[in-house]
Amino acid sequence: MALLTTCLDAIGEMPAQMLGRPVFAKQFGYVLYRPAALSVANSLADIPFSAIRVLVSNVIVYFMSGLNRTASGFWTFHILIYLSYLTLQGRPR
Repeated sequence: MALLTTCLDAIGEMPAQMLGRPVFAKQFGYVLYRPAALSVANSLADIPFSAIRVLVSNVIVYFMSGLNRTASGFWTFHILIYLSYLTLQGRPR
């Protein structure tokens, strides 16, 4: 359930990414930026915001679902969910 909600949250950002495509195409035509540079910059800029959003969501889901209440269990859960979120978030870029 937690993986589904965080991945749907990442997919929900796609329309905002698509709005910036015409500007990027114009700048790419002028050879101002490489496509990879913009993609990496957007991913790095989103990390602090997405980390806080996914952490809050994971704390709520993990402890309300009654999973094993250990630090290693929570951080394993959080790392797996966050890495899948970053993977899916970087896909449309």
